Amino acid sequence: MPRSLAIGAVKLAVLTTAPAVKGALSLAGDLTTANAKDLSDNILKSSYTLGATGADKVSEPSLAATTNSSVPGMSNYNADMEFFRYLDGSGKSVTLEDVPFTTFTGKGLRFWLVERKGPQSTVAFTAADVCDVYEVLTDDPRPPKDYASYLKFGQLFHVQTVWNRVVVAA
Repeated sequence: MPRSLAIGAVKLAVLTTAPAVKGALSLAGDLTTANAKDLSDNILKSSYTLGATGADKVSEPSLAATTNSSVPGMSNYNADMEFFRYLDGSGKSVTLEDVPFTTFTGKGLRFWLVERKGPQSTVAFTAADVCDVYEVLTDDPRPPKDYASYLKFGQLFHVQTVWNRVVVAA
């Protein structure tokens, strides 16, 4: 079996309402085009960070212990990315394409990021897809790292809960 390239093979969507069942996704309910906004073509690939960064270490050996071993504690996650802006000739947002800017409008807003790796990002979600779901709160939108090319804005998310390897139901 050949290795899989990451070229165009990550799909990220934002759910504007919570999944009907925590830890589960439904194609007919949660991943409808009305609720799941595809962000894949809006993200600067080199800025995309979403996932675990390692757990806190708990090290509380007993008096009789001969090593200072540790066990994994609370998990930590990072969710940070830059989004392309889509503006018309007068500098106004093109609503149908400027989805991240018109969705992530302030600090403390709750969303669910759904990430699928495998099929091309242009392929719609299907039943039996395996996805990770991140419940997040937005931080303040921030300026891009540079203005040397396309207009962008940065967005940091605070991960609240994660459901890994969720199989999409019909």
